[in-house]
Amino acid sequence: MSDPKNYDDILKWVEKIARQFGADDVRSVLQEMSDFTLTQRDDAVEKIEEAIQSSLRVEIFKDHRYSYHSTNDLHPERLEKFLDKAVAMTTYLGEDKDRMLPPRDLYPSDISKINLDLVDATIETLSLEEKKNMTNRMVNRAYAKNKALISVTSNFYNGESTLFMRASNGFFGKEKRTYVSMSVEVSLEEPDGRKPEAWESISACHYQDLWEPEKVAENAVMRVEQKRGAEKISSGKKTMVVENIAVPRLLYPILVAMTGRYLAQKQSFLDGQLHQKVGSNLLTVINDPFIPRALGSRHFDEEGIKAQKRTFFEEGILKNYLIDTYYGNKLGMNPTSGSFSNLILNPGTKSPEDLIKSIEDGIYVTQFIGGNFNSNTGDFSYGIMGHEIKQGTLVRPVTEMNISGNYSTLMESLIAVGNDPYLFSSFRMPTLVFQEVDFSGI
Repeated sequence: MSDPKNYDDILKWVEKIARQFGADDVRSVLQEMSDFTLTQRDDAVEKIEEAIQSSLRVEIFKDHRYSYHSTNDLHPERLEKFLDKAVAMTTYLGEDKDRMLPPRDLYPSDISKINLDLVDATIETLSLEEKKNMTNRMVNRAYAKNKALISVTSNFYNGESTLFMRASNGFFGKEKRTYVSMSVEVSLEEPDGRKPEAWESISACHYQDLWEPEKVAENAVMRVEQKRGAEKISSGKKTMVVENIAVPRLLYPILVAMTGRYLAQKQSFLDGQLHQKVGSNLLTVINDPFIPRALGSRHFDEEGIKAQKRTFFEEGILKNYLIDTYYGNKLGMNPTSGSFSNLILNPGTKSPEDLIKSIEDGIYVTQFIGGNFNSNTGDFSYGIMGHEIKQGTLVRPVTEMNISGNYSTLMESLIAVGNDPYLFSSFRMPTLVFQEVDFSGI
C-alpha cells in the first residue's frame, strides 16, 4: 500500500488547487484497493486475478452549484488540468442552495477512540497454495457429499481498502478494512432435464471468522438437493417463514422508502409516518456502526458525518429516517446519515426449526427472485423459491410462485423472530415469520 501521509498531502493539494480555480468548498476522497480472486471449476483452476488500483473522487461546491468528478490518474500535471475543468464545468450548472458540506459539528472529533478491528493482517500472509487448497477442499467436499453433481465452482477472495476523506470545512478521516470470502456454486441435473443450481457464500473482515471450506460446500450441496423436484403449489394466504439469508432482499425496499431522496420526491409510503406505529411490536431494528469486525461498521459515512447508533424501528414505531445533508436541507430535517451500517433486528428465542414446527400451513422462503416494488404505495410482488410447510414439517420444495402485498401490511404481520442472526452481512437479521401472506401458484 502507498504511504498514508502521501495521500493526506495529495488531498490537501487537491483542495488547494480547486480553491485556486474558484471552488468555494471541496470534498475529496482517495481510495486505494487491492484484491485477489481465485476461481476453481471442478478440478481445474479457472481464474486467478490480482489488482491494485487508486481512485480519486472530488466534489466541487461553487456559488451554490455542485458537481461530482472522479479519476484514476494522480499525476500532478494531469490532475491539475482535471481540477481546472471540474471547477469550470460546475459554473454551468443550475443553482441549488441546498447543496453544501455538513456542519462541522457533525464530523467525528476523534476516530482513534473507537477500535472497530476491521483489519486482519494475517490475510496477507496466506500463500497462493493455501488459497488453492481452500478452493480445492470446497470442490472435493461438494462431490463427496453428492456424486450426482454436474458442476462445482468454488471461489476464494480477499481484499484490502484504505479510504482517505477530506472536507474543506474541517474534516479529515481515514478508514482501512480487509475483506475475505469463500463461496461455492453447485448444480444438478434432474430426470426431466431441469438443472437446479444453488450456492453458499460467506464474507468477513477477518479470516478466522469464516467457516471451514467444507462447511461452505456442504451447505451449497444441501441447498441444491432441497430444490430437486420443486413445483408450484396451490395459491392462497399462508404463513411465510423467511430464511435469515433471504431477509435482506425482502426488507431492503423499506430502507429505500426511508431515504431523504424518496421522502423529498414524495415517493415514499413512509412519508409522514415518523414516530408513528407502522409495524408489529416485534419490529425493532437498530443501525449499529460500532460492532467490532462487522462488515458494515464504520467511523463516518460517505459525507464524513460521524457514525452513530440509531434505532430505526422500536416495537413497530418508526423512529428515524435516513437523511443526508442535501435532503436534510430540502426537508428541513437534521442529517442522520443517508446510508446504513449494520442493521440489527432484535432476535427472538426460538430456532428456525422450532419456528417451522409451530406452523400448520406455510412456505419456508429461501430465495426471492426478481419482482417489483412501488416505493410510493408500498406495493410489492416477488418470485420465491423454498419449501411447503405442513403440520410443522417441510414436505416438498416449491418454485415458480409469487408473493404479493403491501409493506405496511407486511410489517404489521410479523408474528415471530428467530434466534439466528446472519453474521456474514451488514444485514444481521434472523429468520422472520409473517402471517396471512398472499402466495400465487397453481
